[in-house]
Amino acid sequence: MALKTFDEYMQKIQNEGQKSRLREVFSWVEENYPSLERRVAWNTPMYMEHGTYIIGFTATKNHLSIGYEVQTLQHFKEELEEREVDHAQMIVRTPWGDEIDYDLMRRMIDYTRENKKDITSMWDPR
Repeated sequence: MALKTFDEYMQKIQNEGQKSRLREVFSWVEENYPSLERRVAWNTPMYMEHGTYIIGFTATKNHLSIGYEVQTLQHFKEELEEREVDHAQMIVRTPWGDEIDYDLMRRMIDYTRENKKDITSMWDPR
């Protein structure tokens, strides 16, 4: 069954520590970016702006996956590698026991918003 709300997503998470961390991250995003809209797609909680994807989150067994578009990860690739941040083509992985790097998240969100300010499709077609 497809999830439709953040609350439904949270209900499926059994680990209370992970739930607490997600609530913290969601609160941070909403306090710092009140214009972003909540959406659940592909069973993933995400934040959108004017119809385009900005950031998404997935709780896995070992880490919180923070999803960005390819262009954002490419832009920050050198910094991520220098800082030895675990990442893939479209995600940054933060182990549950590690602190969230909110400064990095802020810069990546800001970059994404600026890069996609004229995009209204879900994904960047460029």
